[in-house]
Amino acid sequence: MAKDELEEAAGKSVTITLGGKEYEVSQFKVGDLLALKSHIRSRRIMDFRAAADNMESTERSRILVSLASQTISELELIEEASTPDGLFFLLWRVLRRSDAKLTLDALTEMIDKETLDDLTTIMQSMNPEEDPTENPPPAGTG
Repeated sequence: MAKDELEEAAGKSVTITLGGKEYEVSQFKVGDLLALKSHIRSRRIMDFRAAADNMESTERSRILVSLASQTISELELIEEASTPDGLFFLLWRVLRRSDAKLTLDALTEMIDKETLDDLTTIMQSMNPEEDPTENPPPAGTG
């Protein structure tokens, strides 16, 4: 897809074919970003549980409660969306609108590096991210 085509696609949906099936790629919705926050928390909890086998149960419970109630900042969300795990998660959320049965595991099997690079470019053109350090929120609102 040429740069001028990408600019025209910004904010619109694009149809792609993966595994012989057509999917619509569109902008993220607020629910997708909230689901990514939940995904981040869940992964942190899973990582902790895997490492905390020998921890005393009271301390383990205290840490689990803390992890489950953690606030995920906008900067953390942007950073996570830039990782392969975060990108696949958001892409999966977007593509599920075309196929509710699509699983995250199935998606990772369908996409090679070149396709992922193309989809990343498409998704970034539709969801331009603003650098939170360029326009920080006024004091007391962030």
